[in-house]
Amino acid sequence: MQGTFIFSFQLSGWVGRSIVLILLLISVYSWAIIFKKFFLFRRVRKATKRFLTISLLKGSTLSSFSKEERGIRRFAYSPLFSLYQKGCGTLFSQLNGEREKISPAEIEEIKNLLEIGAVRELCFLEGSLVVLATTTTLSPFLGLLGTVWGILKAFLSMGLEGSAGIETVAPGIAEALITTVTGLLVAIPALVAYNYFTNHLKNFAQEIESFNSEFVSFLKRNYLER
Repeated sequence: MQGTFIFSFQLSGWVGRSIVLILLLISVYSWAIIFKKFFLFRRVRKATKRFLTISLLKGSTLSSFSKEERGIRRFAYSPLFSLYQKGCGTLFSQLNGEREKISPAEIEEIKNLLEIGAVRELCFLEGSLVVLATTTTLSPFLGLLGTVWGILKAFLSMGLEGSAGIETVAPGIAEALITTVTGLLVAIPALVAYNYFTNHLKNFAQEIESFNSEFVSFLKRNYLER
């Protein structure tokens, strides 16, 4: 396979070689994103699982974590932990150490802040996925461009040489096939990874939405002025 690829690359003209090199660069970049996202999503899942096990919304009061507190790094990658800290920070700022309850308007303010925070967390997790989506669509078209160019080159060679011998058409056909194969080899892993990460992103979005609703319900139940 490797020898066939190299031989086909050597037979190709500058257009085919340029397309193959561009596709290889795209592949390296997309694989870098795939590995980066895989390890990020794994950290997020583990941190979120740890955070949910401590059941902070089961009592009657809330307490935030200080940055110096031991063990806080266990939750650092969890979007739920970040939202919890934002919600608690806003709540304690509203209470200001002088009150025990807050108004409906203040709860609505916390709700809005949580929604904004959720969007930011999801945007962070979603970052760079557009590159994988672009790779899945762009790579086959670049391969198709090389295919059309190679076939055109083969037909032109046949017309100029007046012969359809293998020596005449081989460079054009090699150029056509190597760009097609390379385009598919780049697009397929990117497509699989994109679908994989998108599915996990949907799960994260559901967890975040559920947590925000639970957090606001907790505030209404324990901190709302009657």
